[in-house]
Amino acid sequence: MAQISATASHHPSDAAGFAFSFGVERINLANNSTPVHTVVKSPASSYFHANEFTIPFPFQNGFYIEGSVNQGGTGADDHSITLNTDTCHLYEIYQTYWNGSTLGAYSAGNWDLSQPFSWNLGPSATASGLSLFAGAIKWDYDLETGSINHALNFWVGQFANGPGVSLPADSSGSSGAVGIPYGAHLRLRASFPETGTPQMIAVIRALKKYGMYLYDTGSEQYGNGLPTITPADGNNGHFDFGGGASAFTIRDFELISPSYK
Repeated sequence: MAQISATASHHPSDAAGFAFSFGVERINLANNSTPVHTVVKSPASSYFHANEFTIPFPFQNGFYIEGSVNQGGTGADDHSITLNTDTCHLYEIYQTYWNGSTLGAYSAGNWDLSQPFSWNLGPSATASGLSLFAGAIKWDYDLETGSINHALNFWVGQFANGPGVSLPADSSGSSGAVGIPYGAHLRLRASFPETGTPQMIAVIRALKKYGMYLYDTGSEQYGNGLPTITPADGNNGHFDFGGGASAFTIRDFELISPSYK
C-alpha cells in the first residue's frame, strides 16, 4: 500500500470530514411477476446511454425513486435501485423517470448477482460504473447484524476526482486536474481507534478490512461521504453514527496501489 499521492492531498476538500449520506436511498424488491419495461430516454435527461438498456428493467407503481419530485422530493439524482429476489438480478438507474407506464433514464447498470463479477462497461447509476447498492451501508444487511462484510463506496466533492480510471471502475466521467481517479481503493489505517456507537465501530472495521472505492462525486457543500441505504420503513434515523460526520478525514486512509485501465 502507498500513501495518498501529494497531488491528491492538495485538494481543499481533503481535510474535510467524511459524512454519511444526506440523501435517502432505498431498495425496490421485484420478482418474476413484476412488470418489465424497455427503458427509453427520460424527457428530463440531456442524454441517454442506450447501450446500457439491452434488457428490460422491472418497475411498477409504488417503487421508490430517490429525491423524486413526484414522490415529494426535490429531484436530486432520481436514483432507483431494484433487486429481483427470484433471479438475484440488480438494476440501478440514474435520473429515473416513471409516469405509471413509461420507464425513462439517463444511464443505468445491471448485474447478475448469481454470477462472478462482470464489468458494467460504462457509467451506471454512478459516474464510475460501480454499483451504488453494492458499496452502500445497508441497515437490513449490515448494521442490523452488527457487521459490514464488504467494501464501501465513497464520494468526493465535485471535480475533486482526478483523471483516469482505476479498476474495478469502468468510466471516468468529468474530473478535475488533480485528485484520485474513479475506482481508487482506500483503506483506513490499522491504527485508527475503534470508538463510538456500535454502528460507527462496524463502519470503522469494514473500512480497515475491506476499504472503500471512489464511485462518484457530489455537491461541494457535502465534501466527502459514504452512501447509506434506508430501511424499508423509510426512517433514516435508524442510522446512528454518533458524530460520524467528522469521524475521519481522507488523511486517515492509505491508498492501495491502483490498477489502471
